[in-house]
Amino acid sequence: MTADIRSRARALRVALIAVLFVLVFSLFSCSEERESPYEGIEITPSATVTHTYSDEAKSSGEEYIYGTLYSYESECGRVKVSTAEAARLRARAADMSRICADGKISEEKYLSLLRTVYDGREGLARLLLGEGDISSVKGLYLTATDLSGKDYFGSILYELMLYGYEKERDRALSLYEQSGAGYQLVIANNNQKKIDALVGSVGRENVSRVLDLVFLLSELWAGGELEAGGASLSDGEVLMLLTYRSPEELTVGASGWELILTELSGTALIKDSPSFLEKLAFAASKNGDIAELSEKMPRLISLLAKIQSRLDTADAGYLKSGDGEALVVSVLSDFDSEDFSELDYLFSISYENLEYSSLATDFYGSGYSEYFRTLTTADIDELRASVGTDALFETLKGYIAGKCPALAYAIFSQND
Repeated sequence: MTADIRSRARALRVALIAVLFVLVFSLFSCSEERESPYEGIEITPSATVTHTYSDEAKSSGEEYIYGTLYSYESECGRVKVSTAEAARLRARAADMSRICADGKISEEKYLSLLRTVYDGREGLARLLLGEGDISSVKGLYLTATDLSGKDYFGSILYELMLYGYEKERDRALSLYEQSGAGYQLVIANNNQKKIDALVGSVGRENVSRVLDLVFLLSELWAGGELEAGGASLSDGEVLMLLTYRSPEELTVGASGWELILTELSGTALIKDSPSFLEKLAFAASKNGDIAELSEKMPRLISLLAKIQSRLDTADAGYLKSGDGEALVVSVLSDFDSEDFSELDYLFSISYENLEYSSLATDFYGSGYSEYFRTLTTADIDELRASVGTDALFETLKGYIAGKCPALAYAIFSQND
């Protein structure tokens, strides 16, 4: 990796984390006051068409779903599936096929979609088993949503997730009844909690929206796909990409956010060499920080929408070119007193700095130890006072260091 590429990758990381409140919901935030590029264009919705499917197509669709569930149940062929379990899978596949055959897409697309899911069944199974990274099914997601639309495919994934949690709950309850081992009851209760969060707080309609977010962030985090794929995009077109959805579309509650963030943090367990930030996120899921952050998500979303409404083509240009520092300075320069107070509230989580600093010491070694010994911190009043000065970015570094030195080092200093 050349020095220029390293510099650009680091700049993108700075933009992503330091202004997480801008980018985390960049697909969902927009301003009602911003002039639309389609102003004056009247779009007439197409007539609703209800498609029908032949018995043969329904039967084939059920087989594709059954094969997908079977791959998960057998842990991709490593575990023998009993006759009783196979019958249960068959019944679940029949239920799911009826849900999928709702007439919203043509028979041809219906079969193509389920065949695509079936062809990617091992990747999906590994993901549901906690053995794969979400990025491993990105190709499947893009192909399937192109065939059926995001909401339709999201509904299928919702059913697969629900099945997975129910399966783990029922398995744990069965083992508890056989052995009386208390930890199996804990596992069962934990999976019931996931079911409740998925059904009551995430909801079927939010699955595709969350996946959009995850894949957008993975592209931006990689520091290359947006640049390569968006080379021909103007700054205005990049801005349009970042503002085409409304924050109200994402209607996840606190328990749903805890489920989403906790599941995503699990990548630290399945990767051979997880990054420091993945390790930090996993620790946060275990020590309660993610649960506390999840309670604050409604106010974070509100601040995100407010920030997003102020973005302009210059900000889009900073993001496109990887100029993270300029983007941060631009965003913070528009903050008013209320925004800074809200930012401080959102950062008021009782971060276990000793735990995170221990992780950073183990991960980075003497570099972090020296940084921790000499770091300079700043409070919210100092950050507010630095707006309009050349010291704004450095003060932001000190502000984040005052909240969590390990995070500040990972964002700003490790590649210096």
